[in-house]
Amino acid sequence: MKGSTELRNDIYRNDNIAKVTLLDKFLERLSSQKRNKKINQLAKKSTTIRHWLEGPAYERYLLDTYVFLNEELHVHLEELKSDNNELTDEIDNFLAIVKKLQGKHSDRFELSLQQLNRLIKEEVQFFNATVQEIFPSYFELFRSDGIEYDMYVGQSITPTQKYNTSFLHEIRKQQIISMARIARRAAREAETLPIHMQVTLLMFVHGSPIDISFREDERRFDVEGGYNIRYQMVKKRIDKARIKTSGERLVSPNTIAIVFQGSVLEEEITKLLSQVAAEGYVKTDFSFSTLEEIKGVSDLRAVRAEVLLDQIETLT
Repeated sequence: MKGSTELRNDIYRNDNIAKVTLLDKFLERLSSQKRNKKINQLAKKSTTIRHWLEGPAYERYLLDTYVFLNEELHVHLEELKSDNNELTDEIDNFLAIVKKLQGKHSDRFELSLQQLNRLIKEEVQFFNATVQEIFPSYFELFRSDGIEYDMYVGQSITPTQKYNTSFLHEIRKQQIISMARIARRAAREAETLPIHMQVTLLMFVHGSPIDISFREDERRFDVEGGYNIRYQMVKKRIDKARIKTSGERLVSPNTIAIVFQGSVLEEEITKLLSQVAAEGYVKTDFSFSTLEEIKGVSDLRAVRAEVLLDQIETLT
């Protein structure tokens, strides 16, 4: 999801600012009725929280803010009630209002995220079913703010069937088509989301064989050896990659970004994109570029292809 971390933090900040504003007014009312040390302490803490939330580095204080507003504050107010029976009704009313306010914005964020992830997962599972028909392969799905997956294809994965490199070419083509379908559906779905969100589409093509082994304890495949672990390292970091000449982020909405190494892969990807463009999924003017160095890896290339969004996609 494009900028999901920043968006989530902003939304939680807005929720917390609303709570702090309510708390400030409440404590001001209490202090006008009764002079109390605990009320003054809470007012000072509330002021500190507001400074955090309105400052430029509010992200580092989100956990402390959450703990105060959702845990510590309730304990202090219960203690205040037990020592001051005349404040019981007012404190209970305040806590009821805060409960209704809980997650006003963050719930809408999570609902939007779930809605998009649901359609992405549908498309990815449809793509996986297509791949298994081409050649049985290992597929593993991961859930973060978006949807990620690993796919391993080769003779050693399915030794009972004859492997041909043409299978890999077709699988890569179907992967690009799958991403275009996701972009189209997500663009339409965006109109119905409680909070506006956009998806970014990133594919890492590894051009040479890697060694993997099946870990019995985890019931999954994983890479082996130093060179192969380097592949995992690159894969995990390319979502933050930037174009070397401009410093621009590689990923952007409605655009498929493909990262790779080597001129042989560049030729194959050019052919793949030309085929996919001929089928009406992406524009023909895709552009290649060199990426900035990623933790010692300086030879990464990328291509971006803009998705044609004006087509209807349905699962068949």
